[in-house]
Amino acid sequence: MFFGPTDRTRSHHPRDAATPDRRQHHPDLTKLRGWKAMQAEADIPEGRWDEERRWALRMGLTGADSIEDKSIPTFARGELPHYAGINTFLKAPYAEDVTEVKDYDATVLGIPFDGGTTYRPGTRFGPQGLRKISALYTPYNYELGVDLRTKAKVAKIEKQGDEVVVTVERHDGTETITCDLVVHGTGRVPNIDGLNLEAAGVEYSRRGIKVSDAMRATNPAIFAAGDCADSGLNLTPVSAAEGRIAGKNILGGKDAREIKYPPIPSVVFTLPMVATVGLSEAAAREQGLKFDVHFEKTEGWYSSLRVGAKHTGFKVLVERGSGQILGAHLIGPGAEEQINLFAMAMGAGQTANQIKAMIFAYPSYASDIGSMV
Repeated sequence: MFFGPTDRTRSHHPRDAATPDRRQHHPDLTKLRGWKAMQAEADIPEGRWDEERRWALRMGLTGADSIEDKSIPTFARGELPHYAGINTFLKAPYAEDVTEVKDYDATVLGIPFDGGTTYRPGTRFGPQGLRKISALYTPYNYELGVDLRTKAKVAKIEKQGDEVVVTVERHDGTETITCDLVVHGTGRVPNIDGLNLEAAGVEYSRRGIKVSDAMRATNPAIFAAGDCADSGLNLTPVSAAEGRIAGKNILGGKDAREIKYPPIPSVVFTLPMVATVGLSEAAAREQGLKFDVHFEKTEGWYSSLRVGAKHTGFKVLVERGSGQILGAHLIGPGAEEQINLFAMAMGAGQTANQIKAMIFAYPSYASDIGSMV
């Protein structure tokens, strides 16, 4: 092969290569949106965040197991009750450790429902889809020594000596409840008040930071997910799913992924468990759907008999024609696991007949599902 004089004398050593000819092994960080987001985050004042972080860690609100930095707590706080006398009441000594509640005659406001829901005053215990199921709660709680007051609106909380007096309004008048302790469990709100979001051009509401399906805020350099965003339900697994979308889009430098919510189950973690997924009966009727309602009390089923559960049942909505499961609402032992199977079946588009055809391990709570559809 013939080489001209110039080609024979040109050095091929890397150190003699011209700068424009060198390969770029690293991206230009100034062009990545993720890098811009980090710079924008660095400009947000950290004083209030540090204060909230220290408080949350003291209260035991540590981050998820997947977060290596354990100094990062959950990004939410409890909703402040809007009751008369609440400011005076909050100045009084109160129990911060939930394990101490057993030592008190306590009044609980709200319930531990893993759905990020603050219940409207005047409704039955539990979300709307569980009204018929939640009716089974009343006799059960009386047997446990729990006086469950439904359709009650808290009007006032007062501290009188060593006791606390709660005034509630019901359809038949006003009544007072005297107790040792009030437990506030009526929901949580985004913990974003101290972030000075206006300065960053980030739109937000009471529900949280406004985001797109890619979890990007109105300031395109900022992402939000989970409890601080106005997106899906305030559930831990929903937050994790949104966080994965946000992380992939930040690292990718573009909105390549968007959140798509499958049927999401929710559970009231009480004794017994109450669980729900999909449409309520009222919501299904409002959509004009044709369906059959499968409702039954199950205290005579083996899964209830073997643990002595007396107040159990289910309500499942099955669409006519397609056989698709529109909604499932359960109460009883194992409901917190059964509802996940219903969510999987609904997400996969399984019909009632396909579920009935499955052979489950028996005896197990899962084996009851085939008899519910």
